[in-house]
Amino acid sequence: MGSPVSAVIANLVTEDEEEKVIKTAPTAPLWWYQYAEESYACIRRDKTEEFHAHLNSISPHIQFSLVTEE
Repeated sequence: MGSPVSAVIANLVTEDEEEKVIKTAPTAPLWWYQYAEESYACIRRDKTEEFHAHLNSISPHIQFSLVTEE
């Protein structure tokens, strides 16, 4: 079993990465929410691939998958 502080450290690292993404994004999302292991963003449909590539360029150790809602 992991350390009790593992979840806290994971949340801090994720928050730091998200701040970097949003501050440096070529097209910032309209909104960005995180819940547990999921992140949700609202971004223009024609900019999703560009944003996804930017998101995954921040850290080679943290990679995001892309799910779009039709």
